[in-house]
Amino acid sequence: MPFSEESLKKYVIKNFMNSAVNIEEKDDDFENSTINYPIFPEKNDNLQLNDSNLLFKYLENDDLMNEIEYERDYYKQYFIHLCMYSIDQSSRLPFVKFLLIKENNTMNLPKIKLNMQNFIELKENFVSKEENNEENEEKETTSDVDKEFFKQLNKFYQEIHNEELPFDSYKGFLEENENIFVFLDLTKENLNMKNNQKYAILDEIIFSGNVAGTQIDNNIIKLFNNNVLIQNLRTFEGAKIENPKIGYIIDKTDDTNYENLYGHDKEVLLIPPTNDYEEYEDIYIFSSIPLKYDNINSIYRFACFVSNDNDEKSDETFLFQENNTLFYGISEEDLFSQIL
Repeated sequence: MPFSEESLKKYVIKNFMNSAVNIEEKDDDFENSTINYPIFPEKNDNLQLNDSNLLFKYLENDDLMNEIEYERDYYKQYFIHLCMYSIDQSSRLPFVKFLLIKENNTMNLPKIKLNMQNFIELKENFVSKEENNEENEEKETTSDVDKEFFKQLNKFYQEIHNEELPFDSYKGFLEENENIFVFLDLTKENLNMKNNQKYAILDEIIFSGNVAGTQIDNNIIKLFNNNVLIQNLRTFEGAKIENPKIGYIIDKTDDTNYENLYGHDKEVLLIPPTNDYEEYEDIYIFSSIPLKYDNINSIYRFACFVSNDNDEKSDETFLFQENNTLFYGISEEDLFSQIL
């Protein structure tokens, strides 16, 4: 639902006025725990496979800053970075993925300068009204500043997606010096992906540092490594939900001479190939890194839920090494999901 003038005013008052900022992690044993990929029992009141009522959250309850006007130096040039993400629920556990764009052989977030002159004029008008003893409530002036910020944000979003910013997508922002990283939840949106756009999962951003061989901008890697609150989905009780690992599926083979599978860009792999490995039959094998870098933009990428501990082998996942490369073995299709 796009913003009308009246709905924009109500939204800004609700979300920007007197917003509390909560970026601290609670020191609680349960909240510091991590939910790994689950083997669901027949009855489970909290987590159910493909349950639309699965209770999880990401950047909710005032986790981020909301007030752009607070202690702002309007004579400083600021930049908006759009952190657009989607919650993928196609696997046994949900996971978050961020939309990045390829610019100058680097994966980056969409970025634009804020027009600071508009903010300066708003503040000068406020000072002028005060000097003339005109009645003016502070929250009304704050509303004008925040409305201007959201107006520029909405315009930038339209330039990227050719439609208005959805009403409930804005979650707030993080700030690093002159950079304002705005987080937008686009889970409900059916975006038309452009050729220079790719989704990246948190494992690629935090650990791998690249998307299909293209380096992720260091400022993005630093942002996610320095802010714990954006590193995991959580249950409503506060426990972290395990992030999937990036994996590259192995093509069908009769030996251990593994090769990754490639397709056209953004092509969905309808029937993933299976292989045998030792006592395991008809399993899906993924390499943790691309086995070669030719035509790497067309490699099939997957979010894979696998155990971190190879000593705890199960019937569903296991790890093994060949030629100094880590591989994942997965027996169930609901433990991996293709990333486009």
